[in-house]
Amino acid sequence: MKVNFKEFWMNFIKKYLEKLANSKISDEDRKVSMDGVNPSFTLRNYLLEEAIREAEKGDYSLVENLL
Repeated sequence: MKVNFKEFWMNFIKKYLEKLANSKISDEDRKVSMDGVNPSFTLRNYLLEEAIREAEKGDYSLVENLL
């Protein structure tokens, strides 16, 4: 089965925009709500792996830096 990704995303965006247009929540309130639950940053796996390797050797400086 062949998937038409362009059509899929165009339909998704259309439905999302319709939902926003019918919403009673202001854009500012929506932003505040999203900022309250979404992370400020995303920890990259390669940074975590490096910190773990160093911690296993007894050096916790990278772990502390990431925290």
